[in-house]
Amino acid sequence: MFHGQHLFMRIKNIILVSVLFLAFSIGIFSCAKKEAPATPFDRIQGKWKLSKIGSDDNENGIIDAVELHPVQTGQDYERQFNRDGSGVETNSWPNKATITLPYKWGIEKGDSITIIYAANDTLTYLMREVSSNDLTLLAYGNISIEEYYYTKK
Repeated sequence: MFHGQHLFMRIKNIILVSVLFLAFSIGIFSCAKKEAPATPFDRIQGKWKLSKIGSDDNENGIIDAVELHPVQTGQDYERQFNRDGSGVETNSWPNKATITLPYKWGIEKGDSITIIYAANDTLTYLMREVSSNDLTLLAYGNISIEEYYYTKK
């Protein structure tokens, strides 16, 4: 066998091994479990603390910057959304009783959340934002609109 033929055979073997390795690698990585994108149902789970409230005081149909208000100093208002559709709302102030309200919750049409309290009151909010850190719920009242801004605990 000539030296040129031997070199050609070695290059051919290297290319064949490289192609087989590449095909094997693609096969392994394509079989890896891919995570589904997080849904609003997944992102909303956990405990959220109310940080500010927006209220359409001038009734112009939007919440202007001057209509955003921080939570009262000392007030601790939280919502817990559990995977099983249960939840609890707690509202407390220093030196006063804590109010605890259990509820059931569910996502409607992908962008709304319905909360059904044990006392049979039902509220539906539009989820304006639900990320891993921020939750904004919009409520339409009889007279105006309100937004509730939460941060993840």
